[in-house]
Amino acid sequence: MARRIESRGLDWPLVGASALSLIVSLIEYFMPEIGIDGSLGALVVVGSTAVMLVAAAVVWLGYARKTLLFLILLDIVGSGLAAYMLDADALVAVVALVLIAWLVGVFAGGRSREPATAGAAS
Repeated sequence: MARRIESRGLDWPLVGASALSLIVSLIEYFMPEIGIDGSLGALVVVGSTAVMLVAAAVVWLGYARKTLLFLILLDIVGSGLAAYMLDADALVAVVALVLIAWLVGVFAGGRSREPATAGAAS
């Protein structure tokens, strides 16, 4: 029986954009000049973007692709809404970038494929 291989070609932008969103959310949480530093809402966004990064990395590795991509979409919507409510414009922009990376990974590639077999099994 052939093992199913998940294509990782277009999933790496999702990992990169998720990492960028975690970095921006951490900056927003710790920088007092921004105005949402130390708030519970900003901490929730930090947590949700960290979960998004872990889930994107697991998808990139090829595990539980469909389920995690759906959960990542929910995380993108929730993080974007929270960032909008916190008036964190930079984070809203980065979450929009994550959404674009998600759309590319889902619709432009990342399809599973069957490996070619070298010969028939006896």
